Amino acid sequence: MVFNISCYFCYFLFLFRSRNVWPDVQILLCLWHVRKAWAENVVRKIINPQERSNILSTLGRIMYSWGCPIDVDLIFWVEQEIEMLATKFPNAWLFIQYFKKHWL
Repeated sequence: MVFNISCYFCYFLFLFRSRNVWPDVQILLCLWHVRKAWAENVVRKIINPQERSNILSTLGRIMYSWGCPIDVDLIFWVEQEIEMLATKFPNAWLFIQYFKKHWL
């Protein structure tokens, strides 16, 4: 069974939490809506425009896996990228918390 979630994150949460009902379900998210959610949260939580730009650029790399070595686990690489953001931009801790809570 495959579910395509185009824009409502609450549907994703419902399906993700219902994995015991549908253990083999595949959930497909719309990249545009995911990127939009990330960008909205960056704008809300980060004041400095230069930091916003750098973080959005890194999120784009994460979304499309640009720069991820072939022999590295993708989830491990994403976690490393987010930790690098947290180290490089300590004022972005609110966004980092949001990202870890909702996307990792």
